[in-house]
Parts: sequence; C-alpha cells; structure tokens
Amino acid sequence: MGTESTDTTGAYSAEKISRRFWWVVATLVIAEFTCALGSNMITSALSKLYGIYGDPAHVTWLITAYTLTSAATVAICSRLGDLYGRRRLLILMLLFAAGGSVVSAVAHDLNVIILGRAIQGASVAVLPLAFGILREAAQNRKELNVGVGMLGGTFSFSTGIGILMGGVIVDYAPWQAIFIVTTITAIGAIALAWTFLPKDKPRVVDGKLDLIGGLFVVVPIAALLLGLNSGKAEGWNSPQTLGLFLGGAVGLVGWVIYELRLAEPMIDLRLLRTPQIAIVNLMICTTAMAPMIYPQVLMPLLQQPVWTGVGLGMAATMAGFVKLPTNFTSGIAGIFSGFAAHRYTLRWIVILATGANLLAWGLLIIWHDSVWSLVLASVLLISPAGTIMFGVAPGLIIDATPPDRTSEATGLTSVLRAIASSVGSQLIALCLATSMVSNAAGARFPDERAYLTTFIFVAVCSLVSFVFAVMIPKPGRGAVPAPVPAE
Repeated sequence: MGTESTDTTGAYSAEKISRRFWWVVATLVIAEFTCALGSNMITSALSKLYGIYGDPAHVTWLITAYTLTSAATVAICSRLGDLYGRRRLLILMLLFAAGGSVVSAVAHDLNVIILGRAIQGASVAVLPLAFGILREAAQNRKELNVGVGMLGGTFSFSTGIGILMGGVIVDYAPWQAIFIVTTITAIGAIALAWTFLPKDKPRVVDGKLDLIGGLFVVVPIAALLLGLNSGKAEGWNSPQTLGLFLGGAVGLVGWVIYELRLAEPMIDLRLLRTPQIAIVNLMICTTAMAPMIYPQVLMPLLQQPVWTGVGLGMAATMAGFVKLPTNFTSGIAGIFSGFAAHRYTLRWIVILATGANLLAWGLLIIWHDSVWSLVLASVLLISPAGTIMFGVAPGLIIDATPPDRTSEATGLTSVLRAIASSVGSQLIALCLATSMVSNAAGARFPDERAYLTTFIFVAVCSLVSFVFAVMIPKPGRGAVPAPVPAE
C-alpha cells in the first residue's frame, strides 16, 4: 500500500491544460459574456426610456419578459441537454439570443421590443449548459478547476462591463444599438461553439420530460404581473384586471397540483416540505425580489435629470463607471465567503449578509440625495452582501437535501429566484410609477415621493429576508431531513 500513495498536490501540478481545452473555455466564456450583456445592458437605458414612454411599469417589461423566459428555459434545458446534447442546446439558445436581439433592434413599438427581449431571455440557459460541457471536455482535475473558476468569474465581471457598455451606447448612439451589440456577440459565440466545442455523444435517458411543468410555470406568473400593469392603467376593479389576477391565481394553483401529481416533475415542489429548504428559498426569493435587483433603482436615479428634484443628472456612461466598483467588492466578498464557510456556520453568514442589506436600504431611505450615498451603499454593503448570500445559501439547501436530489433542489431554487426577480421588477416599477413629474416637453419621470416609496418597499423586503435568515434552523436542529417520497 505504501508504494501506491501519491502526493496529490504534486500530481495536480503535473497535470497539463491542453490547447484544445483552452479553446473550449474561451468559447464558453464568450457564450456566457453574451448572456450577461443581454441581461444587464438594458439597465443603463431605463432612465431614458422612462422619459420617452413615461410609464415605468410598461418599460420594466423589457426586464421582466427576459427573466420570465429565462426561468422556463433554465428549468428544462439541463434535461433537454441530457436528451439531445448540451452543445446542440447551447447553440440553439444562442440562436434565440441573436434572433431576439434582431427583433428588438429593428422594432419601434415597445411591445414588439419586449417580445424580442422575451425571445432573448432563453439564452440564460447557456449558463448551466456551459458547466455541463466543461465537465465533459475536461481531461483532468486541473482543467476542470481552472475552467470552473473562469466561468464562475465571467458573469460577475461581465455584469459591470455590460452596464458600462450600455451607458456608452445610450450616451453616444441610439439606445437600440444595445441589441446590435448583443446580436454580434451571439453570432460570434455561435461560430465559436460550432467550431470548438466537442460534438455531443449519443445519450440514453430514462424517464419522461416534464415540458408542461417546465414551460407553463411562467404563464400564471405572467398573468399576475400583467394584472399589476392593468390595475395601474385600467383601475384595480376593472374586469380586465380582476380577470388577469383570477386567471393567474387559478393557473398557479393548477400548475402546483399538476406538478405534485407527477413522480418526476421538472420542478419538484415536494422538496419545500423540508423546513430548512422552504425557509432558505423564501429568504432567497425575498432578496431577489428587491434588494438584489438594485441597479433597476439606483441606475435610473443616478441618470435622472436634476430638474425632477431627485435625479442626480449623471450621464449613462459615468453611471456605468460608478457601478463598476461593485464587481470588485463582489469578487472580494465571494473569496471571503469561501474562507468564512470553513470557520463559521452558513446560517450566521447569511444572517450577516441579509442584515447588511437591511442596513443599506434603511440608510438609503434617509440619505439618497448624493452620489456618495448610493455608491457607498451599493459598493460596501448591497453588492457584497448579495454575492455572499447567493454564494453561501445554496449550501444550506444542499445540507438539508438527500444526496440523490441535490440537482433538483438547487434547480428549484434557481427557478424560484428567477420568478421572484420578475415579480420584483414589476413591483419596483409600480412603486416608481406612483408619482410622476413632467416638463414642458412632455418627458415624465418618477419624483421624490416615488423613489422614497421604492426605497421603503426594498427595505421591507430586506427586513423580511433578514427574518427568514434568523428562522433558519440551527445545525443539528432538524436541518437534515428524511428523504421526500414521490407521490
């Protein structure tokens, strides 16, 4: 036995990364970069669009439609990748990104642009597919670890770059040129994927694919969100508004019943019977609903004209530069959370993170009339707290999940987080639309009272998230459940 022992560190150092693998990683990074641009560049245009269309709730569907589509595609694409090949699915999702971008780039009607954004949102499924392709392509542990690290760091970095690029476009070109950029990057990623990603191997997968559960989860959610828009425009007692709310509620109940009847549902809601899984998901959802989509609040406030009485009058490019340091502090926070997880319980880490969010938004209610207050809150508290919480919280779900159901549990969390973000985008837009101010040219923007209402809403969500974090069972107190039986 003694002759068989090896120095694993030395063996790892001796492993080499092939040139072929570097091309695979580069391709996946470009694909991920395309998704990040599609997700975040539009944020830089929100203030301009509020002025053009005068309806924050309608404009925010540019984000909501994207997020709702991403929730459905992320839910099903990992299984579709097993059935039909991850490379094939990744190229298809990039085609959706390119096609949706073209629709939004050439359209003039806001509703058609929103449709293009919905098509573009399917590309978010590139992210889980990329990790699967990476694992298949890696020939040794060093390749896998390096590839995972590069993919993990790309999205956070790309977020800041995307907002900055969007700001430059908004300042110096027609705002819809954003979609020309995403079209070009998507086409480039498709060419690279076709050339350098390894071809899919034949697969045999048992079990049925729950397409209905994966796709139609977004339908009742979309109806409820349209009800919010209708309530503002048509009145909360109008037949259209009541019909959308009723239809959405009935559809959501029907979807839940349908999923619970399946032995192998796409989104296994039975996992929420475990208290720790349910509480952690509630914490993640209330955070995703408002505190962690903070660019949708702060970026328009930075750019809004000074004559509105609350805006800081900053150019979109400069606002992007102001946002950029949050990516640096997020990176540091991610490294810190990895080390902290070895010394402290995950529960205490998320309690501190949610507490930092609550502190930040509480301060912004009082002090939001200067660039420094927004920068300090986002750079020092909000962004690092989100990175820490979303990096550590899945560990609490894994700890409470039977080993053979880990993918299902984390997949459920991803879908719920995407839906919560969609709902939060519309609720924030509704808050911003509560009180408007206009000038002689007809441009309309949220006023001081609307922003104060929004800050209070986000602070309340932060408080609820903090309460859920405190409610997470302590280690050894029912955190590890018995397996959840399929019905």
